[in-house]
Amino acid sequence: EYFIGENKLTPEKLYEDYKVISTCAIYLSGPEPMVESFSYELIKLGVPEKNIKRAFLACIYMVS
Repeated sequence: EYFIGENKLTPEKLYEDYKVISTCAIYLSGPEPMVESFSYELIKLGVPEKNIKRAFLACIYMVS
């Protein structure tokens, strides 16, 4: 399933669609602010922090 445009992925949508999410490992990867924000919202929904694995990607913009 693709999450683009108005069908974007949110912590709430993930939690609603996959009720077992609190027992699964969740891997988040992306820019640090996005990953941290998503993690925070998942924790508020009841996902144990130990189940959230994070990888931060640096964004580099080159202007010529």
